[in-house]
Amino acid sequence: MRVLPFSYLEQPTAAAAAGWPDQSISTWTSSGEGNQWLTEGTSLFNSSNTVSYGTPTYIATPAVGSCCFWAGGTLAPDGNIYVLGHLEDTMLVINTNTDVISTIAFPASIGANPSAHGGAYSAITNSLYFCTQYGIVFYNLTTATWSTAYAYPRSGVAQGFMLGPSWDGTKIYYHGFFSVREIMYFDTTTSTNVATGATYAGDRLGGTLSWNDKFFMGGGGGSNDFMSYDVATNTATAFGNGNINPDIYRNAVQHPDGYLYSFPGYGGGYIKKIDPVPSPPVMTDVLTGILSSGNFNSYRVGGDGKIYMVGASNYLGVYDVANNSFSFSTITGKYEGMSVGANGDIYCIPWSGGTDVMKIPVVNGSVITPTNPT
Repeated sequence: MRVLPFSYLEQPTAAAAAGWPDQSISTWTSSGEGNQWLTEGTSLFNSSNTVSYGTPTYIATPAVGSCCFWAGGTLAPDGNIYVLGHLEDTMLVINTNTDVISTIAFPASIGANPSAHGGAYSAITNSLYFCTQYGIVFYNLTTATWSTAYAYPRSGVAQGFMLGPSWDGTKIYYHGFFSVREIMYFDTTTSTNVATGATYAGDRLGGTLSWNDKFFMGGGGGSNDFMSYDVATNTATAFGNGNINPDIYRNAVQHPDGYLYSFPGYGGGYIKKIDPVPSPPVMTDVLTGILSSGNFNSYRVGGDGKIYMVGASNYLGVYDVANNSFSFSTITGKYEGMSVGANGDIYCIPWSGGTDVMKIPVVNGSVITPTNPT
């Protein structure tokens, strides 16, 4: 079995795509890649028994405030999705085996309103890492304890946005926001924050790691292009010809076909395909005239090979990569982040007041039995 790093998608061992990293188990190290490739998204693309998605269901969340619940979600090997609050002083725990939701309090000793935007998991330390307004904070799943806050390496970082772990799991990458536009990382082996010196123009709102060890970021206020960050060369490169309006294309998702895809929010009507190999990467429009009011900001690849998306409007979008077609349905609530559960279903993270966690059943257990890479 071969696994695409950090998109958590399986592909057949005997038919690896040309140019992909060597992912045979014999090359993994005990503290490196082998430990870092998690169980998230146990999607069997090499199976002919994939099924389409079912009717979304809603799971009640605990009573909280009236605004800005949580953002982003991180699956751990225990089958739980963990989401640290944005303006909520709790960490949401979604048990994807039972669909039971609980919470863990954020330490009052650190502060209130963590202002978190997504998280990252490292199997090396068995810990969840979050960017907060106080710095990097992590929660150790083995000891069930919070760390202190580790100050950002640059002054003036009001909020950090998570990018994700490095391939060897020793670093957690993130970037600044507002006045500090730079790639940084937290070294999990030494518990230190490091500023890379790789700066860029315009705000970004998180990113996605591609198969060739580059992070891809869309735009958010003030940016009019996409950006890639090459971990190997420590370089940030803008691309997209400067014609990506701010906030329309906020992120990208890695698909097992080797390309990344980005979807419109706030008025866009094009689906964009990104080839991560050239420098700078090449972006093309592959489908026009899709739902312009979808306000899609979060995307995930499902067990059927389709890309699912939600956002700030009451729509669930579905892009069929194989047929280059788009469809949508009406849902309830606004969401900021999607995470694939241990059961293969997609869980959407609530952002607005009164919104529950939405589950999109993608993998039918009677047809496909998800397997966890070990």
